[in-house]
Amino acid sequence: LAGWMALPRIELESNFQSFATGLDALTDAQHVESVIGSSGEVAVVLNGPDVLSPEAMKWTSEAQESIVSRHGDQMRPVVSPPTLLQFLGASPTASQIAAGVRLLPPYLTGAVLRNDRTSALLSFGVRMEDLSELQ
Repeated sequence: LAGWMALPRIELESNFQSFATGLDALTDAQHVESVIGSSGEVAVVLNGPDVLSPEAMKWTSEAQESIVSRHGDQMRPVVSPPTLLQFLGASPTASQIAAGVRLLPPYLTGAVLRNDRTSALLSFGVRMEDLSELQ
């Protein structure tokens, strides 16, 4: 019982780098970050009956634009349906979206879409020092 009462007053250390100091994994992550510009990932997932409908594509585009405009200094788009299908323009029709998806290799579409079109992923790269600010 005393432990439960003390729990709200226990300080929480959220700086994971302090836990990882001296570990090879931290050094590896820092190297990756210096090469590709990010070492972590934040994902936004859209679930629905058809995440490739024109309405859903519009929503994912607007969500990505909003995240970039608000947090672009901390979150950089990596891959998402809007980035994969940007060659279709701003307002593609359902048939254009379907044709565009067929043009892409499965390893790309599989990274952001479920085969049954019920889930889509928007992935953003983040740097280690930005993680505490994104909470």
